[in-house]
Amino acid sequence: MSIEEQTDYSDNPIYWESALIKEEDKSIFIEINGQQRRTCRTSNPRYENLLSSLKSTYPNLAPGKKCKFNHYRDGRSEILTFNL
Repeated sequence: MSIEEQTDYSDNPIYWESALIKEEDKSIFIEINGQQRRTCRTSNPRYENLLSSLKSTYPNLAPGKKCKFNHYRDGRSEILTFNL
């Protein structure tokens, strides 16, 4: 049996995205699959629109919290929320 046959990748997301809001200055940080990162500060004119869009995906997103969306090969999706 090869390593590929022994390894179950079903618990590894094929796509993930996370968003967090820093408690100190309310800056938003977004990371996609560990390869793309964006920061949006409160002074950015698009800040309120981005925040509104994120809250529709991550209802529990708030300052001092990180939300993560995972999508799996078998079609499952989950949203997790963590305290920073």
